[in-house]
Amino acid sequence: MTRPDLVISAIRGAIRDDGAWLIKDIRSSPRFEDNLRNPVLALLYGFSVSACMSSALSEPDGLGLGTLGFNPVVAERMVREGGFTRFRMHDFEDPANLYYEVRP
Repeated sequence: MTRPDLVISAIRGAIRDDGAWLIKDIRSSPRFEDNLRNPVLALLYGFSVSACMSSALSEPDGLGLGTLGFNPVVAERMVREGGFTRFRMHDFEDPANLYYEVRP
């Protein structure tokens, strides 16, 4: 996704004030070093360079988040900038993913 910020704003414009948006993304940390402790995440960085980052930068003004670029810190910042006011991270003991509950 080249411009997740625009997608987030569009979703906020479409969701009712009593609605909820559930986001699933790769379980990762904002710190590069912390992600290298998990060999699968280290592998995903390789995918990011070869596929995800290239796609994310394929358009002018692409944000280039790439794989592991939507960690909890970035996710919360971006959804708040997109007009949402409530952000909650859920850990459903899924070893590969985190879940974010976002509300207006």
